[in-house]
This record gives sequence, structure tokens and C-alpha cells, in this order.
Amino acid sequence: MDNLTARSGSSGPPQVAQSSTWIPDWPWLLAMLAAYPLIQQYLRYQRLKAMEKKYNYRTRQDLAKMTDKEAWEIIINMAELEFCTMFEKGTNLVLTGCDTTRC
Repeated sequence: MDNLTARSGSSGPPQVAQSSTWIPDWPWLLAMLAAYPLIQQYLRYQRLKAMEKKYNYRTRQDLAKMTDKEAWEIIINMAELEFCTMFEKGTNLVLTGCDTTRC
């Protein structure tokens, strides 16, 4: 209530005093807007690199040795983290015969 000061002799509402120590938020806003895509890219490709390191398939011959369990883990990981909406829509379309937005 420090900023509220009543005018003496008036019956109007109290006036808000102006603060002289106002610091603009532009530098913080610009820093956050600049940092967001960099952090997003780093985290996204960090997950991708971890998957590549875990499965270590570099050539077509290596991919031919992949087990069904490993392929299923990759598909589930991509469905949950990268393409969750499209995977859900595609699954609904296949299982029910119609898209959830229209049926």
C-alpha cells in the first residue's frame, strides 16, 4: 500500500504514485525469445543422438540385423515424443475407419 496515496481534500479514488525505478523487461524478453529455439534444438537433437548411440545402426547391413523389439522401441519413442498427434490420428483412422475430427 506504499504506492497508494490519497489526495487531501478530495473524495475521489486514491491515486497510484509513479515509481522512478522502473526497469524495462525488453532485454529479458529478447533473451528468452532468442534462447528458446536454441534450447529446443539442443534438447531435440540430444534425444536423437542418444537413440543413435543406443542402437548404433549406421549401414543397411546393420539395419538388417535389427530385432523386432528394437524396431518397436524406436517406433514407440518416435510416436510418443516426435509425432504424437499424427500417430494418434493415424491409429484412430486405421482402427475405427474414420478420423476423430469428423466422426
